[in-house]
Amino acid sequence: TRRELNCDPDEIIITNGAQSAVSLALQATTREGDIVLIESPCFYGILQCLEAFERKVVEIPQAESGGPDLNLLTAALEQWPVRAIIVQPTLNNPTGKSMGLAGRQQLIRMANQHDVAVIEDDIFADLDYRGDAPSPLKALDTENRVLYCSSVSKTITPKLRLGWLIAGR
Repeated sequence: TRRELNCDPDEIIITNGAQSAVSLALQATTREGDIVLIESPCFYGILQCLEAFERKVVEIPQAESGGPDLNLLTAALEQWPVRAIIVQPTLNNPTGKSMGLAGRQQLIRMANQHDVAVIEDDIFADLDYRGDAPSPLKALDTENRVLYCSSVSKTITPKLRLGWLIAGR
C-alpha cells in the first residue's frame, strides 16, 4: 500500500531475493535469443542473468536525470523486435539516480505502444532518505505489463533472502 501497489496477496510470488524475482520475470517474458533493453549502467547481476539465459542485450545509456535515455529507448524500440525492458527507476544501482514522474509515464506509454514487458527492479526504494521515493512504474501501469520485483534484503538484512514478484499478466 505504501508503494501505491494494489494487488491481491495471491498475485505476489515469493522469491529468494530480488535477483530471483528478476530472473523469473525474464524467463516468463523472453526466450533464448530475444532482445532485452537495459539501462546502462546497471547492476552486474542483471547482465549475468541475461548472459546465462542467452538473451541479446541492448544497453540504453542512463539519462542525466535518471532512468534510460527515452530518446534512445524509442529508437531501439523502433529498430529491433524488443521483448522486454529491465529498469531500476528508483535509486539505480550504481548511480543512485531516480527517474522522474514524467519519464516514468512516458516509459509506460512506449511499452504499451510497442507491446513490451517492463521488468522493474525496485529494491532500493525504501532507502530513499527523503522518504518520498517516486511511485513505482507498476503503480502507473494501466495495462498490467510491468513485472514488479523487490526485496527486504537492503533494508532488513541480506541474510533473509526474501523477495517478491508481482507478475501482472
